[in-house]
Order: sequence, then C-alpha cells, then structure tokens
Amino acid sequence: PQGAVFGYSTDTFWFRIKRDCLPTDTRNRLLEIAYPLESITAYVLDSASKLHTIQAGELFRKKSNLPKYRNHLISLESVGKEDIYFKVKSRTSIQF
Repeated sequence: PQGAVFGYSTDTFWFRIKRDCLPTDTRNRLLEIAYPLESITAYVLDSASKLHTIQAGELFRKKSNLPKYRNHLISLESVGKEDIYFKVKSRTSIQF
C-alpha cells in the first residue's frame, strides 16, 4: 500500500501513529521507513506520558547503533499504548 506522497518539498511534515502493545508482549520492535529521507525524528509519548526522542534518516545513518540495512530503522520498545509523532524533513521527494 502507498502512504502519503507530497512530491519535492523543503517543508517539514508531521505524522502520527497510535500503537497498542499487549502487556504480555515484551519484544522490542523495529519500525522500517522504506524511503530515503534526510531527517526523521520520532517523538514517542508512552502510556506514562514520558517522551522519548529517536533520530533516523540519511543525516543520522552513521550515528545509529542499529544494524546496517538498506532502509531506515527505528527501534521501539513494547510499552503498552503510545502515540508516535514523526517530524520528517528532506530536500527530496517526500513519501511516508
């Protein structure tokens, strides 16, 4: 399925997803973003209202402690219900 497509833009875009993990599921997950974006910042607001910030994208690929992979990966802990906000910026076509 195709996500949001905005064409070439230097604007900053915001997206939100809601996530709900079962309390018995303690496995961490990897979220894959399969498009070459320059800067992706994930703001994870967990069920305890604690904010976690995760950076990904071409500008941060060398700083990542995740395995090398062709697409961007964001590690997510299983913490119950949470909202994840994505701030996306790139000088290329934006697809998310």
